[in-house]
Amino acid sequence: MPQTNQLRPTRTLQFTLLGLTSLLAACGTVGPQPGPESSEVQADQQILTPLALPADAHPIKGSTASSATSDSKASRYSWDDQLSTWWSASSLGSWVRYDLGSEKTIDSISLAFYRGANRKATFDVELSRDGSNWTKVLSKVTSSGSTTNLERYNVSDQSARYIRVTNHGNTENSAIAITEAVVHGVGSTSSSGDTTTSTGRTYYVDCSNGSDSNSGTSTGSAWRSVGKVNNSWLNAGERLLLKRGCTWNGPLNARWNGTSSAPIVIGAYGEGDLPRLYGGNPGAVAITGTHQIIENLQVTADKPAPYKYAVKCKTTPMGWRIGFAFTNGARHNTVRHSKAYGLTGGVHLAVGATYNKVLNNTLTNNTTMSSNTNDPALDNSGAWGVLINGDHNEVAYNYFSGNSACSEKYTIEGASLEVFRASNNYFHHNTSINDTTFTEMGGKPDDRAENNVYAYNLFASLNTPYKTGEMLVIRGWKSYWGANPGTKFYNNTAFNVNVGIYCGEGCDSSILSARNNIIVMRSDATKAALWTDGNIDEGNNIYWRNGGGNPGVTRPGGVSSSSRITEPRFVDAWGRNFDLRSDSPAVNKGVYAPVQNLGIRLDLKNRNNFVGGALDLGALERQ
Repeated sequence: MPQTNQLRPTRTLQFTLLGLTSLLAACGTVGPQPGPESSEVQADQQILTPLALPADAHPIKGSTASSATSDSKASRYSWDDQLSTWWSASSLGSWVRYDLGSEKTIDSISLAFYRGANRKATFDVELSRDGSNWTKVLSKVTSSGSTTNLERYNVSDQSARYIRVTNHGNTENSAIAITEAVVHGVGSTSSSGDTTTSTGRTYYVDCSNGSDSNSGTSTGSAWRSVGKVNNSWLNAGERLLLKRGCTWNGPLNARWNGTSSAPIVIGAYGEGDLPRLYGGNPGAVAITGTHQIIENLQVTADKPAPYKYAVKCKTTPMGWRIGFAFTNGARHNTVRHSKAYGLTGGVHLAVGATYNKVLNNTLTNNTTMSSNTNDPALDNSGAWGVLINGDHNEVAYNYFSGNSACSEKYTIEGASLEVFRASNNYFHHNTSINDTTFTEMGGKPDDRAENNVYAYNLFASLNTPYKTGEMLVIRGWKSYWGANPGTKFYNNTAFNVNVGIYCGEGCDSSILSARNNIIVMRSDATKAALWTDGNIDEGNNIYWRNGGGNPGVTRPGGVSSSSRITEPRFVDAWGRNFDLRSDSPAVNKGVYAPVQNLGIRLDLKNRNNFVGGALDLGALERQ
């Protein structure tokens, strides 16, 4: 019979050494097993302090399990804020189900496993609104096997009340043992015991029924204007919620300082379209503070006039219009689950904006050029999904499309990710459809863009009117724009592009490492799938031209023996299904070390990226 638990146990459970030893020995076993080493007991004794739940955690209200190895391993012990207790079951197919009490928007789940630093657990995650109809969002995912702490697994945003984790065994035996589970999502609060509490006060803003003379602390006494917001102060752990369906003129100045454990949350409430911020300098949302989570907003702006002497681009707007502007000094902020459109750049990470995150956003149809003259002494630039000038930032799980514009000099110009004088950034699990360029790096010899990492990104140029589509453009030691040393490019997929990987002007292995990628050229391509004037670190890649023929591969000495010119055999690339067919030559042809070093365990669709004993090429693992 399934075991149901509705009460969270006390957060201060203590164990004697003998009691803890017996519990450890019983976990995850089939038949008698020897007791744990003393070092294991000491390690678990050191983590009896209750976990501090993150601000985006949805409180779990109850749980049910298909079975448990004993009462002391019941499902309630997998969500008691203690890494020293756990739910365990010994058979394959065993499951635990968590109940949030009502439907919530879920974007990820974090799990910690008993002996998580010694063995890898494999499991499914399913979501349900009613507890009967389930949607599998993670299939046979494998934990890292390198930590006993919580590890986060992202899913596409979905509304659900129930979360079910199903066991597929571990690398030691058939058991599962979860020490802690945390469900993350939009509009969450942290929990303590059975009581749901916010980490601070919540303020509301209503463009129709609010008043700036109100207290702002309830929906019935909401503020009205962004001006009131900008003249108010938020403390760590507090929230600012804007009413859906409302529009305000920007900027909204996100200038407050949260902490890592109590961030300030700026989000939405109510029903309808995401709240909209319109225009503003330096952006519709100007981010100058620290430890702020900005979510569920949309940003846009008016279109400036075209360049007055335009010849080719008489209707293309030219000016500086930014959506989310991370300014100098902005650190440890996150923009997520938001939309940016009709701008020069959806997001700008300025010089001095460091350790920020841009996650799960939709950045589309940004078509305003920042500069678009026909003066040969001046450059053209724009339009972008994200413009990166800062260091140590993460851009991941975003969707890009239509970020380009007519250019007087280049015919068409734009990029999903424009990286200029920016270093040590991490770009992964992004999808870009029909942008002119996925990414290009530049700078100056004394101010380079270097040590940037790209992994599990998909770029497809499906319906563009010109011979466009450039996946990766970087430069070597002799370039006027500065070299891009330390660039890593792993498990990316490019389809129907005119340029796959370009690395010229003194490129070598210190500039670029490119492994496990799939590059498919346009049938009418005029450029190359790979062009480099030096021996970069290249291998385990597939190159192809739609319709067959030479995809164009230039590298001194030729490509690595582990790379091939062959059709990758997607399921239906033109239909936007880039999964690999069972007979794909990309299956099990990857090298695992680069991905392992990055700590990546999921492919672009959040599925296990290590199926069948070896890594596949490209951004999607065959399941």
